[in-house]
Amino acid sequence: MVQIDFKDVFLSFGNSPIVENFNLSIKKGEIITFFGPSGCGKSSIMKLVLGINSPDSGSVKIGDQSAGQYKNAVAYVPQDNELLPWLSIRDNVKMWAQKTNNLRSVDQIIEMVGLQNDTHKLPNMLSGGMARRTTLARGLATQSDILCLDEAMVGIEKTMRYALLINIRNHIKKLHKTAIFISHDYEETIFLSDRIIVFTPPPTSIAKEINVAANTDNSERDNTFIGSIFFKDIYSQLLS
Repeated sequence: MVQIDFKDVFLSFGNSPIVENFNLSIKKGEIITFFGPSGCGKSSIMKLVLGINSPDSGSVKIGDQSAGQYKNAVAYVPQDNELLPWLSIRDNVKMWAQKTNNLRSVDQIIEMVGLQNDTHKLPNMLSGGMARRTTLARGLATQSDILCLDEAMVGIEKTMRYALLINIRNHIKKLHKTAIFISHDYEETIFLSDRIIVFTPPPTSIAKEINVAANTDNSERDNTFIGSIFFKDIYSQLLS
């Protein structure tokens, strides 16, 4: 079932066209990654789903509603962390969980991002990577059916990276959420995605789509996926 549908979307800022004749359908429970050069409009397209941007023409629908009028929560992890400085890690995450009346999974999500020993710390006590992981946990805590994550892993320590990729991918799949990631990182993009949407420079169109899930029946992935023959084949397609 299609959950998010872009149809003949045109978007401009002033006299500068950003997106022209953009068409894409995203199924419920699918993980999509927008991949392309900086400035190609990935964040602008994501913000159409969030209702922050509105198309000049065409439509963006979530189910049978326009994205701008969609009433359910859509989780958003922006490029900037924007943590509330007077709240601890746990309270920053808990606040977002409260918005959807879900508190039970807060500690599980904090543990999933590796911050279970730091829940009392305020944002000014955190490294950049820890702040980013808190922002990621906050987004996951909304329990929304739709997740939008813009460069979610930027600045996160390499020692945490593979564990996070595994935990986040498997968490999303287990709960049958629909997710849109934006990434410049090849490994992250391939590991997380069911399908990769490669963008052209602006005015943006789709250069190609790579179906990562086409040749694997397993929704869950582990660290053997990276380095596999299948992974290397997708990597080659992404480079070409």
